[in-house]
Amino acid sequence: MTVGILIICVAAPKQSVPKCDVNFKSMIPDLIHYKYDPRSLAIGDFNDDNWPDIVVVNYAADNIAIYFGYGNGSMESPIT
Repeated sequence: MTVGILIICVAAPKQSVPKCDVNFKSMIPDLIHYKYDPRSLAIGDFNDDNWPDIVVVNYAADNIAIYFGYGNGSMESPIT
């Protein structure tokens, strides 16, 4: 007859990496001011040109703005 004894010791590991206190600061001024109080946003190809477009529902202005994309990362002025 064989008898075995198993002893398990569980301990929390020491923290080997010091805590990093990083504070992020915006380096760019606010380029977009939301004076129309946007509530909802949708992205899609709304004019079938194969480029992403953006639709924004503006609560304070009581309108819907459509920004058609040029395909190079810029957008057309909004159509409301």
